[in-house]
Amino acid sequence: MSLLYSNKTSDDILCKAELDSLQKFNPHFTAHYTLTKHDKKKHGIRAGLEGRIGREMLKKLNFTNKPDPSTLVIVCGPPKFESDMIKLFTFNDFE
Repeated sequence: MSLLYSNKTSDDILCKAELDSLQKFNPHFTAHYTLTKHDKKKHGIRAGLEGRIGREMLKKLNFTNKPDPSTLVIVCGPPKFESDMIKLFTFNDFE
């Protein structure tokens, strides 16, 4: 199971400690965090993902939209984010 979790800043990530702990104890779970408004002056240099979720980020993380009975995509966020993600996952050019 993979979670791609988008937030404005690292301070906005809810339950990060719990998600990180879950990754340590469950080899079948991976959490990916992306920040859209990371402040390098406040939080320093960051090795993780930055920017909005898009096709390139999904490719980089080896996410695909090919139909597969074992795949479940759940989107949660403001209406514009949800509609953008639905559009993103309807394209068939992830290869």
